[in-house]
Amino acid sequence: MLVEQIEHQAGIKLQRIGVPQPEDVIKASAMDIVKNLEEVHDDVLPLFVETARALVAKKGGDAE
Repeated sequence: MLVEQIEHQAGIKLQRIGVPQPEDVIKASAMDIVKNLEEVHDDVLPLFVETARALVAKKGGDAE
């Protein structure tokens, strides 16, 4: 097998993992979104409040 040849030649052992599950992809995307939002300057945050509340309300959450 090609992977075994690579491992042997490189002198390493690769860890085999399955494909990401949809839940894992969503969690990773959510973390990326949080990181991006953390970079928004405080001065412009008020511009997002109304839209954020509308989105939370539309999805059935509590905007407060």
